[in-house]
This record gives sequence, C-alpha cells and structure tokens, in this order.
Amino acid sequence: MSEPNNDYASVQINAAGSALDLAGTFVTCTDSTAPFQMSLNGGSWFRMERGIGIRVPTGFTKLFFRPIPGTAAGQTVSFYYGTIQVVDSRFNVVSDAPLISVYSRESTDFIIVPVTTGNLGIAATVDITGVFVDAAGANRPARSIVIQHFTAGKYLTVQYNDPVAGFTTINRVPANQPLEMFHGWNPPVIGSLIAAPLNFRINNLSGVAIDCDIYRTVWLN
Repeated sequence: MSEPNNDYASVQINAAGSALDLAGTFVTCTDSTAPFQMSLNGGSWFRMERGIGIRVPTGFTKLFFRPIPGTAAGQTVSFYYGTIQVVDSRFNVVSDAPLISVYSRESTDFIIVPVTTGNLGIAATVDITGVFVDAAGANRPARSIVIQHFTAGKYLTVQYNDPVAGFTTINRVPANQPLEMFHGWNPPVIGSLIAAPLNFRINNLSGVAIDCDIYRTVWLN
C-alpha cells in the first residue's frame, strides 16, 4: 500500500503573479503575513490567508497567486497539500456527553465557489439562489453562504426570502467577523427550497463601498 503523497511548498507572491503545481486533493495555507488572492487553474480569484484550507476538485493541477489589489507584493506564503488531510479538534471536544449531539459529514462532499470579491458599492445587493448550475449545466443544491468584509465600523445586511413574509432581515455582518449561513438541507435534496427561487439577499446599506468577500459552498452529490 502506498503512503499518502503530502508535501509542503512556499511561494513568493510577485506583483505579476506566481504559480505552483499541485498534486493532491486539498491545500491548506500554513503561513502568510497578510491575506492574498488565489485561483485554481487560472479561474475565479478568491481571498486566501493563513489557516484556510480547501478541497481541490478533480482536474485542478495548478494554483495561481497574486496580491490583493492595492496591497504590496513580495510576501512568501506556505502551503501543506496532498491526498490526506489531518484535522486536530482536541480543543473543540466537549466532554459532557449529555449536553451534545454529534453530526459528521465529509467536507469532500462540497466545493467553494466565489460569488464576489472586492468592493460592494453603496446600496448594491447580491442575490443568492438555492441552486448552483455547474459547468456541465447540471443543477446542484447550494449548501451555504460565507460572508466576510473588512471595512471597519460598517455592516452588511442579510435578508432571507420568506415564502410568506418576503424579504426579512435576519442578520448584520460586522467587519472581520465571517458569517456562514446554511440553506437548510442536509443531505441535499433538489426541490424543497428551490420553490423559492431566491433564498438570500446581501445588502450594503452602510452608505459607503464595502470591501467584502462572498462565497457559496455547493454540494457535489
């Protein structure tokens, strides 16, 4: 039996961009001095930083890096990548069993898809549906939305499209406090929530443009 193929790599991010060949099914950033942008096989750019890891779908063999627009180039970032991922949850375990219930689902069942990165203008909105159409034209149920922004003292407003009441404000997202919201199905079922074609709306009601990243996670099966 062969050993898992895991490795470390470091890349200096130049102003013109940098690249790294990838052999494996996951990649985790183990060291960076500031956030940066990454792309799989030259596709959509998304924000990355130390401590964030992603599952890499089959067929992606190259990582591309660039500084976030408006930030300095030259930082060196390090990655752990390969075919098996070890997660240490020792500090997250609650020993009082009667108080908890455990549900486990493999993270390899979904991928991360960028929705928008960069400035969200004044009074701008981002609408998130319950269905993601992949490159082959297949409908896949959306799993969750991840929102984070970096404009101090401002908020993004999140609304839910209630089938009866319409759009209802359910949360406000402050700076540097990422929020993940789930569409409500697990395991995924095409049909139940798709009756409402639009599930969430993110509004910028702050009066200024907000530097934000919005992602969705999408079930693969």
